[in-house]
Amino acid sequence: MKKTLIITGWGWPDYACAAAVALRYWEHADIRGMSTRRLPEYLNETSGYEEIVILGVSLRGNPELLCKALEKLAVKGTHVVWLSAIPAPEDLFPNGCSNLEMFVDEDWLFRVVGAFYKQPCNDLLPVVDEENKTPFATQYRQL
Repeated sequence: MKKTLIITGWGWPDYACAAAVALRYWEHADIRGMSTRRLPEYLNETSGYEEIVILGVSLRGNPELLCKALEKLAVKGTHVVWLSAIPAPEDLFPNGCSNLEMFVDEDWLFRVVGAFYKQPCNDLLPVVDEENKTPFATQYRQL
């Protein structure tokens, strides 16, 4: 079993749902919430994982440090995947950067993760739909 880290953003139910879908594929992964600003330095300090999955966290925080962290992880044999509903800026890594697999689909992030890992996910739509006022959906969004 690969030692896996799932990194997801803060503040939107879609991030939590995306992590839940990723856990359907990676049943025993660690999960961390992360900000755009903190992501590059966190990855630069991270070790011990064979797979790191970044869910929707922007890569713009510090592209230079991010690229160095990705190179460092590549040397350690860590595979890094970035899944997003918003495309990465084309000028993000002007000099190139290895060891970052990207998958983008302009949909809800939880559906992007479902498509990438071929996992069912439409059961989570009521959670991200802010019009849904059922107790379950409301409690999940508060969490």
